[in-house]
Amino acid sequence: MLNFNFLTNVSVVWAKVIVLVLFAVIFILVWLLPNEYIFKGAPDRKWYRNLKLWATLIVIFYAYLYIRF
Repeated sequence: MLNFNFLTNVSVVWAKVIVLVLFAVIFILVWLLPNEYIFKGAPDRKWYRNLKLWATLIVIFYAYLYIRF
């Protein structure tokens, strides 16, 4: 069993800040990927096949949810 009792002292504001920083790190790491890797296996290079854009939209959506709620 994992013991997370030490997290009871973390305020809600700091928890949101930590999660948003992790989302920013994910965002940066996604945009550092080369385009050859992103389009690997795709039959063409259409804009909607760019995984960077989809990952960005998902991270923005999740960040909005964390900020809002």
